[in-house]
Amino acid sequence: MAKKIAILGDSISAQQGMYDAPWPVLLQSSMQSGGESVEVTDLSKNGYTFRNAMDQPTYGSMTRTTLCTG
Repeated sequence: MAKKIAILGDSISAQQGMYDAPWPVLLQSSMQSGGESVEVTDLSKNGYTFRNAMDQPTYGSMTRTTLCTG
């Protein structure tokens, strides 16, 4: 069974054209290259802070945090 990692982040995690690939993609690739079975889900959104991820519903009535932990 694959380990699951959810990334809650802002523009750095969302990758706004600054790099070839966002760091969550590099994390998954690096872990898989090391033999780990892992699935990384990037729920980052440009301009989001942790407070916004905790408080603002973006998936129906769910916040990004409840989507990851619920």
